[in-house]
Amino acid sequence: MKKAAILVVFTGSLIGCDRSALPFLGNWTGTFAVQKNASNQPTNRLTMTGYIQIYRTGSKFIMEFANPVQTLDLTGTWKLASGTRIMLHFTKFKLTEPGSDVLDATSSPVLTPDQLHSAYTPDMILDLAPDKLHLTGLLMKIGPLLGRHQLVKTTMIR
Repeated sequence: MKKAAILVVFTGSLIGCDRSALPFLGNWTGTFAVQKNASNQPTNRLTMTGYIQIYRTGSKFIMEFANPVQTLDLTGTWKLASGTRIMLHFTKFKLTEPGSDVLDATSSPVLTPDQLHSAYTPDMILDLAPDKLHLTGLLMKIGPLLGRHQLVKTTMIR
């Protein structure tokens, strides 16, 4: 009897869900892979790594990417753009970084809030690879960096 109840709950949760969206749902980890750095700062000090969690409920996502001194938290909604492409629409932008006195003392290079905000204001497109385990963003600029988001589907362990 328990197996039948679990099956009903699981299949019931998919009612109204476009099944073509299923491969996109879940947790993705990765990096903004830099192809070109137009600044004199070391690329590894500016490169951001993090995750995106894509939810079916409300077609929402959360995204966190960070470099050694800055953390960028983004939330928003997503929609299918095609069978292998989704579009992220950002609705909330939060940048956490130490005060300027700390940044000056550590001589850490940073991406400015304006550079980050302008990079994550337009919608972001992510393409699903044929293996359904990789997402790749289109080429974009974040300040002096030119690159793309590259993400791998991960399993969350509790």
